[in-house]
Amino acid sequence: MPQPRVSIVTRTKNRPLLLHRAIASVLAQTMRSWEMLIVNDGGEPGPVDAAVAAVAHPAAGRIRVLHHERSHGMEAASNSALSHARGEFVVIHDDDDTWEPDYLDACVAHMDASDPCVGGVITLSTRITERLEADGVHRESVEPYSTGVTAVTLIQMARENMFPPIAFLYRRSALDTVGRYREDLPVLGDWDFNLRFLMQFDIDVIPRPLSNYHIRPAVKSGIYSNTIVGGLDLHQKYDVRLRNGYLRDDMRQGRVGLGFLINMGRLMNDQLWELRRGRMVDQVFSQLRAQGVRQFTVYGAGALGRRMAAEAAGQGFTIDRIVDRNRELWGRPVEGVPVVGLDAALEQGCRTFVIASLTYAREIRQAIAQAGASRGIDPQVFDVQAA
Repeated sequence: MPQPRVSIVTRTKNRPLLLHRAIASVLAQTMRSWEMLIVNDGGEPGPVDAAVAAVAHPAAGRIRVLHHERSHGMEAASNSALSHARGEFVVIHDDDDTWEPDYLDACVAHMDASDPCVGGVITLSTRITERLEADGVHRESVEPYSTGVTAVTLIQMARENMFPPIAFLYRRSALDTVGRYREDLPVLGDWDFNLRFLMQFDIDVIPRPLSNYHIRPAVKSGIYSNTIVGGLDLHQKYDVRLRNGYLRDDMRQGRVGLGFLINMGRLMNDQLWELRRGRMVDQVFSQLRAQGVRQFTVYGAGALGRRMAAEAAGQGFTIDRIVDRNRELWGRPVEGVPVVGLDAALEQGCRTFVIASLTYAREIRQAIAQAGASRGIDPQVFDVQAA
């Protein structure tokens, strides 16, 4: 077969429902010069082989499967596929994400016209929130995910990862300079790779939402969970390890390098978030006063919820409960306020809620409405993000 323009790497493990959708996303591409390398990282081989066999005719031999008898991890799976990749370009298309049909055409055309210093390109992304039911995957909401990204800079990437893997297509030749994915990282391997990539090459932006990042916030654990949802603690742990590890390397070599950059980025990020949290808390307190509300329940025991709990009394408010979905927090006070589940809060008479979450505000509002409706209650809900 002729050399494909693009090698598509798909990592999967026991998620046939999502894998079928990922394969369909690739087959729907208007560009036809591609190969798809599916790495079955320790999962049952039968369902993966069946999914590929089902599309044998339209795939026309462009899909290959690599079976790992045991799981080696996401980044090792990527490297395994890269060892077999033949394309001029590479892109990670995980089994739970999708593209718009012209994603590959747009990205490859952009790279063909770009300067040699440009090693890759991203598109804007759409965040699709979904839930899993016995009859399949159901879409709940769609919203922009990477709004405002007009350029990818090293200093911005040092603050936080700027895009999901599904959005990023890059030259395979760049791997000779950048290196492969770090197999010692169970999470954040894409962020580490992006940082090293930007130390060598520029990444352009196509300002069109051609890639779709799917998230299932209700699935807290198990094979169908997103790593950022089911593995949040792991993300926080390895975020610290990455920043400390690179900083130690810089200090040992007496240089101002990536370690200093990502730690300064984190410091900058923390300061900006602290300022933003302060403004949001002040705004929601003003909104509550205007509505005559003096007592309420906070939904969210994270940094934003804790700040509200710490400042409420000084602003003349009483917080009766803090609601959080993490059962391990239930019964433990935060800033002197007991943490409970949503059902318990409603049973204990809580009727006014302030959502102290930026990521899951929509889902939380729906959960409060549904839980209230099942009890014949219409809770009053305020949103810190909307204040």
